[in-house]
Amino acid sequence: MRPLLAILVLLALPAAVPAKGIHDSLRVEWRSIPDGLRAGETWAARFVLLAPNDTVLLLYDARPVVRLSSDAREVRAPARMRGNGEWVARVRLPAAGSYRISLEGFDPRDPQRFLAVEPPLRVPAAAAAPAPGDGRPPWPLLAAAPVAALGLVLARRRRPAR
Repeated sequence: MRPLLAILVLLALPAAVPAKGIHDSLRVEWRSIPDGLRAGETWAARFVLLAPNDTVLLLYDARPVVRLSSDAREVRAPARMRGNGEWVARVRLPAAGSYRISLEGFDPRDPQRFLAVEPPLRVPAAAAAPAPGDGRPPWPLLAAAPVAALGLVLARRRRPAR
């Protein structure tokens, strides 16, 4: 009976030790950055999850979410895995300001775990729509001018001489 008890105790010990594995050292590599985008535009946030040896992990049970947050706003965009292990989230950039970027839900064993991206993202204001008569040349008139001149030249040539 004692050997059986000893075997059961030995089998139970590894379950009592917290499991350490690949999830503890997951890293995120961003494949796109929102440089040049303005408020109201959409960032296709692409990233991969990497193992310690820099191989791309295919974690089908992960549910990553890209989060932009500031003191006044928060935007969350769920990511979807593409066939090559790359994740893509379509993040609509909110109003102009400074936002912290983080990735959440990428670790199936610890859904509360997140990775913050430094430095904060600065989103510029949306470009103003050009007002009519703002100094741009009137293209329809410029395109019509050569056609009108050619018509006048051809009309003079067709007149009979007196």
